[in-house]
Amino acid sequence: MTAPDPPHRVRLRVLEIDREVTFPMPPGSSPVSELLPSARAIVDAVADVGHQWAKERGERISCGPRCSSCCYHIVPVSLLEAASLVSLVEALPEPLRVRVRARFDEAVARLEAEGILDAQAEKPRRLLHGRGSSRAEAWRDASLRYFTLRIGCPLLEDDQCVVYADRPLTCREYLVTSEPELCGTLGGGTVVPRPVDSARVLSLTSSRLAPVEDFTIPLVLALEWAERLRGAFSSRHDGETMLASLIESFAESDRQTS
Repeated sequence: MTAPDPPHRVRLRVLEIDREVTFPMPPGSSPVSELLPSARAIVDAVADVGHQWAKERGERISCGPRCSSCCYHIVPVSLLEAASLVSLVEALPEPLRVRVRARFDEAVARLEAEGILDAQAEKPRRLLHGRGSSRAEAWRDASLRYFTLRIGCPLLEDDQCVVYADRPLTCREYLVTSEPELCGTLGGGTVVPRPVDSARVLSLTSSRLAPVEDFTIPLVLALEWAERLRGAFSSRHDGETMLASLIESFAESDRQTS
């Protein structure tokens, strides 16, 4: 019997709170997809800090089971996460897989019908369309129109995420302290500060290690990217090197936002 690999430890300072994160990383040569468990562990630790941050201010995180208002927002995911979601959907049992795939198709069709997604654009698509003279204004417009349509995440069923343990980083780091009812309106809840954009961090890291560009896509377009991403993250690298790249990307993002 071989001894288990020693855990990796990283000390983080988030929202003025120190936290040590412990997680496994396979040694030697590993596919880029193995970055996901490490990224999730870091983001989960950041979320734990968010809970502590709220508690120290006499508040509490109001997110809980079957609280799914945030599942009606645009969820940006890195291409690495999109590839993982495609695999997760393909592995779902029938007839759940059929229902989930149908919800992806329905969401895309509604976005096309409302002009938020260009039906004539070459696939796979990466952008939603909003009105405005600046990128920020266009994003706010697309976000508002998307939320107004009440397009639920295709992975949401009976107010529960069917891949909750493997949900995207954006979902893991989104926490509110206001009453759940306020989340029913865009911008209505009180959100715990997010030190970094974890989806962007993972996108940057994976683009350095795999033959993909550095950008995020709306989760609803993940299946549209299925063929393009098939095998994209199978290249192998030294596990320690990948981990170092991920941590450095988090550090870079933190420096840019501080």
